[in-house]
Amino acid sequence: MSKAIKSRHGIGEWYGQAFDKMSPSARREWAARELASDDLTGVACPFRAGAKCNKKGGVCSLRLYQHADGQPVTGSGSPVAVCPNRFLEDNLIYRWAGEVLLKTAHPVVLAEIGFLRTLSVSG
Repeated sequence: MSKAIKSRHGIGEWYGQAFDKMSPSARREWAARELASDDLTGVACPFRAGAKCNKKGGVCSLRLYQHADGQPVTGSGSPVAVCPNRFLEDNLIYRWAGEVLLKTAHPVVLAEIGFLRTLSVSG
């Protein structure tokens, strides 16, 4: 008789840490910290040097988890990034865009340019 496998998506990385590698007590501690405040927690973002996480909840990626009857829950497949800052790790996105799109290993990165903003006219 085959065992039923239940699948669902859940947290892959929480503030840069692999969720399935965190102890149950660490998970409870993080969850209690999140539930206790409506503000950002101030935890460092591991993907942006010297910056704090800028989103409530701190979820960096999701992944598929599977549970077969009588077996522990296991992660299946690779995590899928849901935080845009996740792509900033080691300038990965800029290097990829430079190499693939611009044909250079050293692209120049500029901040957002607000050219579509409405100018206010006083007078």
